[in-house]
Amino acid sequence: MDAVLRIGGSILASPLKGALIRDYSRTIRQLLSEGNRLGIVVGGGEIARQYIAVASELGLKNYQKDRFAISVSRLNAELISSALGEFQIAKSILSAKSIFKRKGFVVMGGLRPGMTTDYVAFLLARALNFDLILKATDQNGIYDKDPRYNVDAKLLKELNYSELSKLIERASYTPGIHSIVDPLTVSGLPGTNIKLIVFNGLIPNNLIDAVKGKNVGTLVTP
Repeated sequence: MDAVLRIGGSILASPLKGALIRDYSRTIRQLLSEGNRLGIVVGGGEIARQYIAVASELGLKNYQKDRFAISVSRLNAELISSALGEFQIAKSILSAKSIFKRKGFVVMGGLRPGMTTDYVAFLLARALNFDLILKATDQNGIYDKDPRYNVDAKLLKELNYSELSKLIERASYTPGIHSIVDPLTVSGLPGTNIKLIVFNGLIPNNLIDAVKGKNVGTLVTP
């Protein structure tokens, strides 16, 4: 299977979890050894948001806040890449395609101000002609309302693009946005055949289940 794996900084780096990073590297190596090809995009998590908060206190502009977040996400990506024995991350979609062609996988963090790592995963999937994005997050999937603040939130097992768009229609981009799926990514999905699976990334074996087509998390389809 070909897929882009989007690993949330909320699970790997809020705070940094060496054991979980090691477990993910083992899981990813297993999938690669079985012939799967992966693009891997890593987020910044709470550490990035702490930098954004301080940048706000200093009165810096949004693009400057984003640059700090990008730097943090790239550090997290380097940890994953190094754990995989590959000491290079991509810093553009062009370089990602080149590394992927040589290695059969590529790791990257953020790209440029104004976009989240969700959107980077979307751009990478389009560039590699992949039709699946796997998002490992700190929730069990997509809910009808934010489960962090609503005890009666219901997990949704399957959605289409339109239904997902309605769920996040009030969200808008800000540096450090913490949305289950970035609104810019959701707006880009129509017109593609990209499927999205959002699952609990605190359990690395969920990634294997998702790749094997087992019922895990929330499936978003056209």
